[in-house]
Amino acid sequence: MDFLSRFCLCRYDAGTNLISVYCRERKGPQKMNDKIDSFPEFRQRMAAFEQRVYQALHERTSSAALAVQRYKDEVNQLANRQRVLEEKLRQQRELEVKLRNDQEVAKKDAESVRSRLGTFKIRQQQLEAQQAALVEEGKELDSLMSQKQQEIQQRRRLLLKQQQRDAPEVQLYEELLGMRVDASQQGTLQFTFHHLDEQNSNSSCQLTLDVSGEQFVLLDTNPPLETEQQRQQLTQNFNSNNDIKSFLVEARSTLASRVLSDVVRDC
Repeated sequence: MDFLSRFCLCRYDAGTNLISVYCRERKGPQKMNDKIDSFPEFRQRMAAFEQRVYQALHERTSSAALAVQRYKDEVNQLANRQRVLEEKLRQQRELEVKLRNDQEVAKKDAESVRSRLGTFKIRQQQLEAQQAALVEEGKELDSLMSQKQQEIQQRRRLLLKQQQRDAPEVQLYEELLGMRVDASQQGTLQFTFHHLDEQNSNSSCQLTLDVSGEQFVLLDTNPPLETEQQRQQLTQNFNSNNDIKSFLVEARSTLASRVLSDVVRDC
């Protein structure tokens, strides 16, 4: 134990940055100072002690300042890292929002595509059903056309047979009614009546009949009939009873009346 530690007690006041030295015998600071002044060796040791104390305090203060600075640097680094992380987190959230929006858009697009595909599929099924119906209807029409053609051919054959059977009667009617039949045009018969009046042997009239269809059609008359009703009545009766004799008699009478009325009017 050195002299200072045996006889003195040192205290450092951080507020005033002063060192007070007290004697262990507690005789007061002033008496101790008087003794210090009277001992040169003690004064040297005291100065060295103070130097060591100041050095220790300086080192401690410097270490504390360095620690504080390191702490501040670390805090700043952590704050910077936190800001970087917050920015990344913000970007990540924006990406998540964009991803959700893209997913919603893709979902809506997918639903729209599925809806359009469903509509196209339904339309395709409808078109296929319509096509099948049209094909079936076409087959029915072909069958009906074939049936009608067979009926027309059969009717033509019947008419030819009837004409062959009625040939003598036709000749008789031609003589009695002064009539001539022209069948040179296919599907038509032209009847010409002569000697309508004894006083006018050159008078004549004619009508053209279409016999190619299912029903007889009066194509033309000379002279023309007065009304459409007369034309319809002639063909209607003929198509209902197929009595060509009555038809020819009625047609000659009607046309002869028209010719004679025209002759009287001209006179």
